[in-house]
Amino acid sequence: MAYESQILKSEQEQREVQSMPLPDPDEITSFAKTAAATLYGLNFVTKKAIIGNVVERVVGTREQLQIYGFIPVTPETNVNVCSNDRHRWPPERR
Repeated sequence: MAYESQILKSEQEQREVQSMPLPDPDEITSFAKTAAATLYGLNFVTKKAIIGNVVERVVGTREQLQIYGFIPVTPETNVNVCSNDRHRWPPERR
């Protein structure tokens, strides 16, 4: 019975994720600009709290660091999405 409830919960979460529309490029650009301006003025403790709420998992190897998380983006929250450094070159290792 516990397995059945886990399966039902998993299927429900999958349907919710599939029903969420992806942001368009304009929404991404707007979010990046707003987030950068907002984050610039915050203190360390506040930034740490935001990261704690957004980041789900961090996977690191000698070659790269992958950060997984979720930023809810909906018209109701007036939040848009953007990644400034998505296609940048990785830093030189010493």
